[in-house]
Order: sequence, then structure tokens, then C-alpha cells
Amino acid sequence: MIPKPRTLRLSDHERAKEEIFLSGELTVFTRSGLNISETLFLKAHEEWKPCKRVLVIENRSAVLPMALHCRSPETQVDIQCFDHFYYTQIQARLKSWAAPESIRCHLSPDLPNERYSEIFIQVTQSISAEFVAELLQSAYQHLEDEGRLWVSAERQHRHTDSQVQRIFGQVTKRPGKQGSYWIIKKKADLTKVKTHECSFEFGLPSGLSVQLTTKPGVFSHRRVDEGARALAESMSIQTGDRVLEMGCGHGGVGLLAKKMAAQVELILLDSNTRALQMAELNTKANQLEPVEFKLSALGCDEKLNLDVFLGNPPYFSDHIISKLFIDEAAKHLKSGGLMFLVAKVMDWNAEYAKTHFKDLEILSRRGYKVLKAKKN
Repeated sequence: MIPKPRTLRLSDHERAKEEIFLSGELTVFTRSGLNISETLFLKAHEEWKPCKRVLVIENRSAVLPMALHCRSPETQVDIQCFDHFYYTQIQARLKSWAAPESIRCHLSPDLPNERYSEIFIQVTQSISAEFVAELLQSAYQHLEDEGRLWVSAERQHRHTDSQVQRIFGQVTKRPGKQGSYWIIKKKADLTKVKTHECSFEFGLPSGLSVQLTTKPGVFSHRRVDEGARALAESMSIQTGDRVLEMGCGHGGVGLLAKKMAAQVELILLDSNTRALQMAELNTKANQLEPVEFKLSALGCDEKLNLDVFLGNPPYFSDHIISKLFIDEAAKHLKSGGLMFLVAKVMDWNAEYAKTHFKDLEILSRRGYKVLKAKKN
């Protein structure tokens, strides 16, 4: 039977880029083209094998899973997401494309507890070398015997090649001008699996401190970000305060806030499942329960009635995320409540915050700026 051609749109822009894959079976429209790590896999479709179950890791477009289904409709295709933002994007696209139930999306800090015939890992720009190493080990252990692990990376991610060689030795490599992909066939489970977790202390000049554990994929793994230190050293917490740390990462700033005064109610929110996993572990390790944990890329719908909002927003996305943080602070703080927001450059944040806050003060610490603002 001749496969029915499929068109997938990631962009409706009039100048959207058209790409054709699977020998004409699949047409994809994007703003500027698919990530090279995904394109490498799609161009290698003749090497794919029909199988029962496939896992795709770090795919953010949903195109590769749909392509795998087009080539082998009987295959169960699972998508692993670590972040709520990409999970919601993928789910929306699968729905709009009328994807079959055989394509499933998982949102969790670790890989599904299942065995797969084939696993695909896309090494994108945001993945650290340690996270690559952890994913390689974990994915390999989740393969069936004789299963295959596919790994792709852009040319600049040279650490991927060294990690593959270090863990598996000689494997099949397909090099190219823009990137490479590797195929690793499973012979037996790994006898040595390296752990990449790290524990350290996060303390304040006052002597107050917490013990933290982090893992790859969590912001500021193995160290405390200087912006987080500046935020923690600038915040003021009173007895009985209700506090939210948005984008909490390992939870260190929020946990210090909970130790600063009695009867503090703490909410830790992040879009990353691995971050919340570590934040929960650190809460228990420091005996600071109860703490409320929220997984979300878009903030909270219900009103939280906060006294203090803490935020260390990422710098990418041209202030979109900073705007979300400030809007959430304005939405959830009580009248007179305080927002503490840290950034390298505070000009845009301070100007935008004037629409919701009064008594704005910018504190300089550790090369960062901390915006302290009172809710109108």
C-alpha cells in the first residue's frame, strides 16, 4: 500500500520554510527549518526498522514521532518531555495533527519504566555534556537486547562524540557537514553507570544555610548561581509570610526563605520536572516540610495571596519570561506584598514593573541587580 502523504505545519507564516522528508511522504512547514539534530534522523529514515516500541527524547517539534508513525503505523511511539512548556506544545500539535493514540507524550523527570526496541536522543543546544552522558546511560539501559540507540548532534556539540566513545567505545557513526548521528546496538546492560548528582551547601552571610543536591538538567547544577545568591541575600521574610519562588530550580532560595522566619508558607514552582524532583528531595533533606510544589510553564490560575514573590527569570525569549514573572507577581501578591526579582540588567524589568508596583528599589549585589517592589 502506498503511504498517504502527510503535511505538518509548525508555522503559518507566509514565508515559512518547506522541507520534504521520507521520500516525499512528509512535508513540514517551519519558520526557519527543523533543528539539525532532528533533520539528521529524518534523512536517515531508510535505516529505521519496523519495531514494537520506540522512545524519542528531547524532541520539541513532534515531527520525528509523527514521521516514525508514518513509516511504521503499528509502532508505539513514546515522547519523553522533561519540561512542561515543551510538553504542552507537543500535545497541542499532536492534537491539531489528529495524531493517533499510538503516539504518547510523557512528562516526568526520568525515562518511562519500559523497554524499547529503538530510542532516539536529539542533542540540542541547551543540553549540557553531563546531561548527555546521563541520557546516554539511561536510554541504553531502557533498550531491549539487540535494540538500537540513536544519538544526533549539531557539529558544535563535540562533547557528544567524546561521551559516546567514553561510554560505548567503537560504534557506528554517520558524520556530516552540519552534524553527526551515532547508532549504538545493545549487547548487554552497562556494568558501570556513573551518577551525576552533586551535593553542596548554600549559605548566607548571616550563617543560615541549606544542603542541596542537584542533577543534570536542573539549572545551576553543581553550584549556586550568583544571581540566586544575590536574590537570597536581598530578600526579606517575616513571620507567617506566604512565599512563592517561581522558577525555583533546586529550591535553594525558597528553602532559605522558609528558614528565615517562623511559620513561613512556601510554594516552589518550576516548569522543569527534574528541578521540582530535586526541590522536593532538598525540602525533605533539610526537614523543611510542608512545602507546596507546582509544575507549570505559565504560572498559576488560582489566586495564591502571597506576601513575597521571588524570581530569577531566564534571560532568553526577549523579556517574554521576565514579563510572565512580573505579571504573576502582580496577580498573586496581596496589596503591599513584595516582589524580589534578580537580573544582570534590570532596566526593562523595572520599567515594566511600574505598571503594577510602587516604591521600586534596585539593589546591587554580586554583579547583579535585584528589583524590590511593593504591590499597589
